[in-house]
Amino acid sequence: MNWEHVRATIKGAWKSLTVWFAGVLAAAPIVLPMVQENFRDFAPYIPDALESKVMQAVALVIVLLRIHTTTSLAEKSGK
Repeated sequence: MNWEHVRATIKGAWKSLTVWFAGVLAAAPIVLPMVQENFRDFAPYIPDALESKVMQAVALVIVLLRIHTTTSLAEKSGK
């Protein structure tokens, strides 16, 4: 295993918009426990179509961020 490449990839991840965006999405339910605890109360007011559109928008943003990224994470680190 090339540890220099692994270190460069991790360092580059800190500079990646895609990694930051995905990290914020992954952390949101943990960071916002009020929403998580009360989701059943909010669910009847969220139409299925809106929920689907939100997920499509999130997927589109991730794809657009990845397309915008032209370098690998290891190259982003600047070694």
